[in-house]
Amino acid sequence: MDMLHGPLLKKILIFAFPIIMGSILQQLFSAVDIAVVGLTGDSNGQAAIGANTTVIALFVNFFV
Repeated sequence: MDMLHGPLLKKILIFAFPIIMGSILQQLFSAVDIAVVGLTGDSNGQAAIGANTTVIALFVNFFV
């Protein structure tokens, strides 16, 4: 992709689209995880998910 010539907005959006979609899917995964544990578990389970969300985000962003 030649990002040196022509308009940049379309090229930047095409380049950033996989990163944006990965972040959205990661947030949806965390929301569903908290919802499932909230319905079936207790407050300790929700605290564990909240404490590990940043670690999971680090791994996902590392592999993206």
